[in-house]
Amino acid sequence: MHRNLIQKIWKWRLWKKREKKNRPSFSIPQEQIPLFQKRKKNSLFFVPKQKVHFWWKWNKYKKLFFLATLIIGFIAFTFFGPFFRVKTIYIFRQDNIININQAYSSIEYIRGENILFLNTNDIANRLQKSQKSIQNIEFEVHMPDTLNIRLKSYPAIFYNADFLILSNGTILKADNTASLNIPNLLLSKDIQEFSLFWESMNTLALKNIQTLQEKLLKNLAGFQLEKSMYFITENELLISDANENIYIFDLSWNIEEQIEKLAIFQREQENITQKKYIYIDVRVRWKLFLCWYDEEYLCQRNLENIYSWEIFNQLISPPRQ
Repeated sequence: MHRNLIQKIWKWRLWKKREKKNRPSFSIPQEQIPLFQKRKKNSLFFVPKQKVHFWWKWNKYKKLFFLATLIIGFIAFTFFGPFFRVKTIYIFRQDNIININQAYSSIEYIRGENILFLNTNDIANRLQKSQKSIQNIEFEVHMPDTLNIRLKSYPAIFYNADFLILSNGTILKADNTASLNIPNLLLSKDIQEFSLFWESMNTLALKNIQTLQEKLLKNLAGFQLEKSMYFITENELLISDANENIYIFDLSWNIEEQIEKLAIFQREQENITQKKYIYIDVRVRWKLFLCWYDEEYLCQRNLENIYSWEIFNQLISPPRQ
């Protein structure tokens, strides 16, 4: 039975082939073919469609899958792998103003973090909050696990026996300030108490003190700066020269005008740098008050009432009796 069925199917297939072969074909004359079809067949840019085999698609898919696997693996290894972790930290400073131990302790939290994705802004903020003396911070990453940090401090512009005063107003305790090549600035008691709470001074006042000292040396012939003392409450500066004359300045108004009064008096009257005066007061506009050495007791009592007797111990050595 099955054999008969197979024979019938085979005969039917042979008949279909024979019919297809003997079927008359009707070709369309060339003149009746539309113009756009002629151009398409005769064009140099005509590319016949080709069948895309399944194996070629699979090979292409395997390449993309392999490439994607490599990328994902690299990202995962970078984020979660044992490499590219901060193990070694080096901090370099330009001077001894910055506390190196405090700098290390403030950034210890980054040890073990991914070195490729460190937040340098956060590290810099932590360092500057821990030490106000830090002005500039530079980072250098050395793969795979080393971080170098270079710190630069604000320059020291004044010193006294116990403190360094930086250009941003920061007041720091220092062990050895005598070897520094910067001017000496004495601080009144109120500013020393103020520094215990705020640890900083008004930067504008510091700039005015610097400007005043520079202009004094430039405009007064024979003037030699000896010591300076700043009073924060009054915003006034007292300066003594080599002859122990005391000059009183007000930093809240024009410094150049105050120095100009001294320069005019010295040019038209006499040399004010000679040892003739207890103090010279230039705080009042358009006026110059000179307290002569002949009236020493009265002059000293005036300064003592305004400031205190201690200014003679600090500005003048040895103090006058």
